[in-house]
Amino acid sequence: MPEWKLALILDALAKLGDASRCCGTVQKAVAGGQSYMRLHPDREYTGEDQADYVHICQEAARALGRAVYAVEIVLSQSDCFGLIQDMAYGAETAYNSSYAELESMCRKRGCKEVEYKHGQNDHL
Repeated sequence: MPEWKLALILDALAKLGDASRCCGTVQKAVAGGQSYMRLHPDREYTGEDQADYVHICQEAARALGRAVYAVEIVLSQSDCFGLIQDMAYGAETAYNSSYAELESMCRKRGCKEVEYKHGQNDHL
């Protein structure tokens, strides 16, 4: 295997590990905060604040985007690559359908939690 292909695969594997780490950080922050507040209702929670949550979620979102690319790199080195086309489109479709489900659930319950409109923000 040429050195540059090995480097691509190793970089892709590192990106997959980074996505796993970032998602684990989100999981730990949310679960840790929720469990602390339930285990110690008489104390004030001094863990992550909203800015921390925003930062770790943004980092996880970027890492997930890089992970989609990484999976494509790994598959491009195998015989399966011809069977998988346009993985980014598949990832976007999965995101959009999940978001639509959340939006529908929030509408039914009369909540305004879903205000972000995918693709309609000026800063993106």
